[in-house]
Amino acid sequence: MRRRGRAGFVSAFAALRGLQLLLYARARHHLPATRPLYNVYLICFGAGGALWLSSLAVAPPGRYAFWAAALITLAGFMGLVFMGAIIRPVYLVPTLTVVLALGLATEARQRASALDDAASAALYTPLSGT
Repeated sequence: MRRRGRAGFVSAFAALRGLQLLLYARARHHLPATRPLYNVYLICFGAGGALWLSSLAVAPPGRYAFWAAALITLAGFMGLVFMGAIIRPVYLVPTLTVVLALGLATEARQRASALDDAASAALYTPLSGT
């Protein structure tokens, strides 16, 4: 990847991270029950975004260390969030339960459809004489 491409990548990544921060700030404003979690998200993604932007001022070998630090920062914060060390996102549990239930229902429906197709084929094959 050329030098210009790396700077473009970091710029695009930082711009998308900035958009994500704006959306988190908007959600934080409109959903008072989720403010503690969005506070953590804003700090976490803001720190990571600052590291990505600051990597533009560093030459390429050192730039990768900034990228690694940004990813480690994100992973560390998210790990603490999901372990419940910073905040317990209990309102996410119903959402995850719904997603899991929809996934299981879809799988069960696909299996039932496959069984119906197999049963239909077994039923009608002897009648067709083939």
